[in-house]
Amino acid sequence: MTVLEFNPSAVWGALRHSMESRERRPTLMQQVQRLAARHGIDEDQALEMYSIKGDFDVLAKPDADVPAGLWLVKDDGIYLMSNGTEPHAPVYASGFDPERNLGVWSSASEAVGGDDFEEFLDARMFPEGPYEDPRTRLILSVSSELIEVNVTFPKIELPYPGMSLN
Repeated sequence: MTVLEFNPSAVWGALRHSMESRERRPTLMQQVQRLAARHGIDEDQALEMYSIKGDFDVLAKPDADVPAGLWLVKDDGIYLMSNGTEPHAPVYASGFDPERNLGVWSSASEAVGGDDFEEFLDARMFPEGPYEDPRTRLILSVSSELIEVNVTFPKIELPYPGMSLN
């Protein structure tokens, strides 16, 4: 499993962007699922149909019904991006930003495989908390079958020993 670390504050900004967007872009798989539902076929048949001729009247259209979330993308680096329709800066995983790592294509391919991809991460996968706190850590553990979101927030320290929140 590959461990990818992201700037929590920047990720929270991308999540807010997606949640506040009126419309969101679907991933390729969300598009294929729409195509399958429209034609009453399974996803493999829909993917084949898309690959052969494309069905552009249902594909790539922004939609208010697409859930808020982020795309995990691997192409010229590895990054998270809002699925909101308005432009928003990507949030690169530590060590996988092409402006900071000239060998990013090789290192990204070693980390998550050679093929480019996009995977949807629902906003509900990210717990609420103090993302702006510099002690917060946000890590994605990625394998070919699973993506785990791990957010570690700092412990709240009470000002006096024995003080309770009640």
